[in-house]
Amino acid sequence: MVKAGNPAGLKAAEDVCGRRFGEVKGSFSVLPKLQEVCRKAGRSNPEVSSFEDIPSMQLALVSGRIDTYVGSDFNVVWDKSQGKPVDSVALPEAGTLVLGWTVPKGNDGLRDAVLGALRELQKDGYYAEAFARWGVSDNRLDPGVNIGAQGTGFDG
Repeated sequence: MVKAGNPAGLKAAEDVCGRRFGEVKGSFSVLPKLQEVCRKAGRSNPEVSSFEDIPSMQLALVSGRIDTYVGSDFNVVWDKSQGKPVDSVALPEAGTLVLGWTVPKGNDGLRDAVLGALRELQKDGYYAEAFARWGVSDNRLDPGVNIGAQGTGFDG
């Protein structure tokens, strides 16, 4: 995620090197991937600022205290719909961020109810329609698919 208009001119993960990068304390981090990209490019690591929560980090972004942070397409679409001055830049070199829903282990009833509802939405076409309406069709997975091992956070 970047400030609207991408004033830092980020186009690739290498462009984050030496820039002000934000992340939420205790959350998933792509920083090791970015540091690897920077090392291979012979550039300095991003300057990291840690935040207590996403709203604080978003405020830092739009006020110019950081240049970027990793968010999802869903966040960008939602934030833009709420009038926030943000844009997105794809950085595939930084890895794949896989998002999903989790339910507590042993709560099979809740798991089955959520999965059943999503499958009904898929069956009547609303699932695909909603993803298309918000411009995030590339992120759509079939309900019940677990591809977490393919995400950056699960690399060995």
